[in-house]
This record gives sequence, C-alpha cells and structure tokens, in this order.
Amino acid sequence: MTLVTGLLIGRSLGPQNYGDFVFLMGTFVGVKQLLDMGSGHAFYTFICQKPRGKKFVASYVAWQGLQFLLPLIFIGLLFPDQWIARLWVGQGKGLILIAFVATFMKDNAWVTMSNIGESFRLTREVQFFNIFIVVTHFLLILALSWTQHLSLYFLFSLIAIEYLVAICVAFRVLCGNRLVDERFDGKKVWNGYFNYCAPLILISVLGFGREFTDRWFLQKYGGSEEQGFYGIGYQLVVVSLLATASLLRIYWKEIAEAHENNDLERMYKLHHKVCRFLFMVAALISGFLIPWSEEIIRLFLGPAYLGGSPALAVMFLYPIYQSLGLIGGSFLLAVEKTKPKVVLEGLVIIIAIPVSYFVQAPVDAPLPGLELGSLGMALKMVILCVVSSNLVLWWIARHYSWKFDWVYQVLVLAVTFMLGQLSFEGVKFLSTILPMNLIFKGGIALLAYTLVAGISLWFIPRIAGLTRDEIKTQIFQAAQLLKKT
Repeated sequence: MTLVTGLLIGRSLGPQNYGDFVFLMGTFVGVKQLLDMGSGHAFYTFICQKPRGKKFVASYVAWQGLQFLLPLIFIGLLFPDQWIARLWVGQGKGLILIAFVATFMKDNAWVTMSNIGESFRLTREVQFFNIFIVVTHFLLILALSWTQHLSLYFLFSLIAIEYLVAICVAFRVLCGNRLVDERFDGKKVWNGYFNYCAPLILISVLGFGREFTDRWFLQKYGGSEEQGFYGIGYQLVVVSLLATASLLRIYWKEIAEAHENNDLERMYKLHHKVCRFLFMVAALISGFLIPWSEEIIRLFLGPAYLGGSPALAVMFLYPIYQSLGLIGGSFLLAVEKTKPKVVLEGLVIIIAIPVSYFVQAPVDAPLPGLELGSLGMALKMVILCVVSSNLVLWWIARHYSWKFDWVYQVLVLAVTFMLGQLSFEGVKFLSTILPMNLIFKGGIALLAYTLVAGISLWFIPRIAGLTRDEIKTQIFQAAQLLKKT
C-alpha cells in the first residue's frame, strides 16, 4: 500500500513537485538524526530488556517534545530568511515548517508508539495500525488526486494529522495498563542513556551531514527533477525490504533479551538465520525486477519519469545490502555496542559526504565533479552500502568468535540475477513469436522465475538460512490456510 500510494503521489505531482517533496522529507530525516542523538535506539533497547514504568516512558516523551520544539523555534523565529532560502534551496518557510511537523509525527512520534507496542510483543496490533494508516492515507491521496487538489501543503498536512490520530488511538490500545508502576531513579536512567548515547552523538552529527548533504547536493546541482527520479526510485525499491521491515523489530527484541540472559548460542542462531533469510528474500525480489526497470516506470509513472530508469536499475541493488546493514546495526544496538557502531559507520559516512559532492557537482565547477544526478546518487548509495554492511557483520563475527559468513552473498546474487535476466530475455524472445502485452509478459516471466528459484531453494535451503523440514512445514501450513479459505 505504501508503494502504491508513493507511485500515485509521484504520478500526480510530477517529477519536479515530487522532487521537492522528497527533498524536504529527506532533509528532516537528517535533522531527526542530529536531534535524536541515538536516544530512540536506547529507549527501544531499554524497554525490550525488561518491563518499564510510566515515568520512564514519560521522561522520553518529554525529551521528544523538546526535539519537536527546537526546529520550530529556530526555523520559524530565529533563522534569517536568506539562511532558510539557502539551506532549503528556495523553498517557502511555511512549507518547510509543515514538512518538519509531518516528518516528526511519522518518523519520531509514531516510531516511539510502535516501539512500545513491539516491546510488549504486540507485533500484530502494531502492524494492524500500520495497515490502517497506509490504507487511510492511500484513500485520501486517491481522493485528492482524483479531484486534482493534491499539493505539497495538503500532502504534508495529511501525513501529520493521520499519525497524530493514530498515536492517540494506539496509546490506549497498545499501552493500556501494561506500563508497570516502578520506582523511577532519574539519575540511574540518565546514566543509562548517557552511557548508551554518548558514542552515538558523533554518528548522529555525521548522519545528519550525510542525509542533508545528499539531498542538498542533488537539489542544488541536479534540480527538483533529478531529486524526483531518485525519490521515486527509492520508493520503488523499498518493496524489496518488506520482509526486513516486518522482522527487524522482532529480531532486535529477541537479540536484546538473549544478550541480557547471556545466551550466546541463541544470539548466533538468530543472527545467522536472519541474515541469510532476509538477504535471500531481498535478492529474489530485486533480481526479478532489475531487468524490468524501464517497463515498471513506463507502466506506473509514465514517460515523464523515464529518465530515472538507469538509477532505478542500480537502486534495486540497494535493499539487498541494506537488509544486512539494518540487521548488523540492530544487533549492535541491541547488545549496547554503540562505540563500534559509531566507528564502523562513521568511517563510511565521512567518505560518503565528499563522494556525494563528486558525483553531483558540475564538470565545470571550481572543484569538478561527474554531474551524474540521480544515477550518481544511486551508485554511491549502493557501493557504500555493500562496504558498510559487510564491515559491521565482519566486526560482529570477529567480536563473538563466529565465522564471517559472506560466501552465500555471492551465490545468492549470482543465482537470482541470472534467473531474473534469463526470465526477462526468455519472455522477450517469446513475444517476438507470440504477441503479448506487458502484464502477460511479466506474469509468465514471474511464474518461470518463481518456479526455478523455488526448485533451487528446495535443493540448497541453507543458502537462505533454512532447512528442508522448515520449507516443508511452511508449504504445509500455506496449503492448510488455502484449504480453509
């Protein structure tokens, strides 16, 4: 639903307006990192370790309230207009403020609410609220698009209101009487947050620099249209992260609890299995979709976005390694290893900022660049993601004296990319003999791809962190579900 809604927004707004939309949202993701200073990760880790009380939660909510007020005061009252025009490349102050409110409600306030629910293992309830939000958002966007009233102001306002309502309702459902009454030791809580977050302050500053400069360089040198190509490409590739998004919080919770209980064997089994499984899922989706990049854009977004098809093809590689990056980062946070996280990720971010300039800057600039626009940003993002994710996984394996598992990455990529390209070329050849439309061609290619990939997985299940018995069990349960339906 998020993907469909994103495509609808992109098609309705057009590349330039959609580029402004993702530019504003992206810059405030960076601001969020700067102000949060790792406290969100600390909060989730602490409430996963053991039950926490109302005062503990209230103290964190108060801290988030301060994070909300500071940007409003600085942007709305203290920053001169020329600073705002330069920082946000000519965007109006009113639009910037409403964009911040929308981003905060979505990425700060709602994430805190869902984290509380996940800490109680109310995963289904949290996912129900997520589904309710995205369905409501889709219907409202559809109505605005149909009546041709969709604008950036309406869009940001809708996001802010939707998440505010969801938070109010979810608080009663997810919290209820579950927050225990415990003795609140403010000094102890402060020391816990300080020890956890102190190393993350540097990574927060660097993360802000990377997020903001990535968007700023692309907006400044590529323009809103290239920003739109990059943004819609990112929206499309998120489909490959569906499994990761669904399992990541559960994985974090279980690792944090196993670490608290000093259960190293369980930590290894979870880590090994989740890495292989989520890498395989992301690779299967991306491997099929990469050859169809141009057709996907033409079908869902129209010819106005065709200039972004090369960037999209490259960006489909990103979620494959982003899944590993998210797993590794979550592991370090769950076991409170924040210092190595800062060092490992900080090194990559320090490299990323000048690389962003180099791939975006004009060839005739005083310090010349490659002027690659959205394609350059996609290439930079993928290459650095491969490096950073494996660097973190290597450190984890080394620290716990585990074997660094990397061969499966090469095997999975080789198999999925080969099968994806063969299915695409096979259907392309078949269409020269038997004329067929794009949907029919895609359906035949998907059927062939799924069949061969399924056979491969059956004979080599360990490549996805599975056993044949587990596959049999899942097939049996799926069959039973279909039979009941």
